[in-house]
Amino acid sequence: MKQVELLEIQVTPADARVNINEKQQYKAQAFYSDGHSEDVTKIATWNIDNDSVANVVLSGEKAGLVSGISHGEGNVMATFESHTGKAKVNVTDVEYLGINIEPANSLVEVGAFQPLTALAVYRDAVGGVRYKDVTLLSAWRTENPEIATVSAIGVIKGEAQGMTNVEAYYHDLYGEALVSVVNSLVTKLTVTPDNLSAPVGTKGRYQAIAAYIDRPDEDVTELATWSSSDIDVVHIVTSGIDGGTASANKVGSSEISAQFEDIVDSVNVQVTAAVIERIEITPRVDTVYLENITQFYAHAYFSDGTVLDVTLDANWKSDSPQIVTIQTGSSRAGQAMGVSQDGAASISADYAGFSDSLSLKAVPNMPESIEIIPNELTLKNGGYAEVQVMVTYSNGDVYDYAKYVDWSSSDDSIAYGHQDVIRAEGVGHATVTATMETVSGSAEVTVTP
Repeated sequence: MKQVELLEIQVTPADARVNINEKQQYKAQAFYSDGHSEDVTKIATWNIDNDSVANVVLSGEKAGLVSGISHGEGNVMATFESHTGKAKVNVTDVEYLGINIEPANSLVEVGAFQPLTALAVYRDAVGGVRYKDVTLLSAWRTENPEIATVSAIGVIKGEAQGMTNVEAYYHDLYGEALVSVVNSLVTKLTVTPDNLSAPVGTKGRYQAIAAYIDRPDEDVTELATWSSSDIDVVHIVTSGIDGGTASANKVGSSEISAQFEDIVDSVNVQVTAAVIERIEITPRVDTVYLENITQFYAHAYFSDGTVLDVTLDANWKSDSPQIVTIQTGSSRAGQAMGVSQDGAASISADYAGFSDSLSLKAVPNMPESIEIIPNELTLKNGGYAEVQVMVTYSNGDVYDYAKYVDWSSSDDSIAYGHQDVIRAEGVGHATVTATMETVSGSAEVTVTP
């Protein structure tokens, strides 16, 4: 048997900007000759080539945590089994605009958990709005811990029915999100896919969707308890983060069941002798956007015509993570992000001895249009109106950036904009404009006595 060899260590993010006294967690991923990879962040040895600019936690639970000391650049390095990977750190003056917590509105059951993400909003060197994940670096609290509690890493737990705000503090900034805790009854559980035909030797994941009386349907795949009527034919992970993940072990049939809060649903699966012929990455694009996520998928095509989504089971890799990074080995598998415009990167997905790849370039994700909503206002003198400023980016994303645009007015003495408010200062008519980078949108404002 051929010995599995360590091929390389990749360190991400490939290029990070931090302030003096600010922290950034780096990650080390080890890639092996058999196609698999693993996170070795906590067991690698870390170093930095310019300790006057930043320092790094060398080993242990906080290994790879970098702190900015003074302005400048350095290389952060992780060494594991004689292989070293590196990434850049740039200690500079980052002007943070605020903290966004996602999701902004959460619904959680009593006794249930839900992770939140804290994102620091800042402008890059060319004025674009960017985000930095500061979830693990923030201080978390809830206004009413009797309703919901929150852990040091931003995971909320429902304690009693009601609503409360959850807050994240990062340096002198803070953001908040609304959490609603409910006691709700599940009315129905639906497991998909049903009547699946799965080739022997493949893996896949079932999904369980719960329908509630008082709120939208919810994915409870990780919360349900799973079982297989014939574990020799199909083995299934019974619970937890990998719950519902099934392996087709031999030709035959089995019934897959999920139970959640005393409600059960079952589906049938037929395991066939089909063999894999190829895998394909989609979408077939040649660009991704700088500091923005593009989700790629991997599908396996079999001899009997079966097509399976193997995104989570494939091993993803970028040959140039300093240009394009891609996630692997987690629920974020297949998520690519542009890091640099200098050249191209090839991303690949490997599954069951088959592979596919794409060549990608990273381009800026620039604002393409701005719309103020509403774009026609009639206000009384001294009054104001809240507005949305919808910024559409080249990748199709649309955000309300009312608080982050630059405002101007044809006549400040009549009306002007500030954050998400347009105020009336004097009788007359004015055009109020919101601008981000080179794109702008306007609202016509009439002020009456």
